[in-house]
Amino acid sequence: TNQFPIPSGDYAFISHEIDGLADAFDRVFVWSHATPDQDLIPLPANVTYMGTLGPAEPLTTGKIATARRVLRTTRPLMVPEFRAGVIRSKPQFNVAFNTAIRAVRGAERVELGLKQHGLKLEDVYIYGFWGVHGGMPVALLGRRAKSAVVRVHRYDLYEEMTGYIPFRRGLFNSVDLVL
Repeated sequence: TNQFPIPSGDYAFISHEIDGLADAFDRVFVWSHATPDQDLIPLPANVTYMGTLGPAEPLTTGKIATARRVLRTTRPLMVPEFRAGVIRSKPQFNVAFNTAIRAVRGAERVELGLKQHGLKLEDVYIYGFWGVHGGMPVALLGRRAKSAVVRVHRYDLYEEMTGYIPFRRGLFNSVDLVL
């Protein structure tokens, strides 16, 4: 999610779905894009808030080992964007690269959280409520999960209205269903 389970932001949307998800699955784990700055809402008994997908700030370390790791891990997202000619400017590159870093961090957090609960990625369903921000780890995890779904909304669907949206093609190709 982007903010859920705090009582603002995408709460207005997800609050209508969380009970249904809790009824349909034995366990539901929620990660958010943003760090909650309010008290969390009460969740159904089988829904666990796992925390944020990663730090909000972009990676700014100068260590060569870290730079190599970032380049290696962001490659699956960045290379297709370059090949498709989608990244056409330095600002677009910066948006893509910082988004890729956050997606990698988020994917790592999800896998670690699942492991801590005795679960493997290939045994779970992944649902990204947004096609940007909180949904970006799905672009890296989707093909390895049991099944993956992403929901898109106006601002993460129409580039002509919002500008460059990184990794849409990769995200859409990594899921079984786009809502």
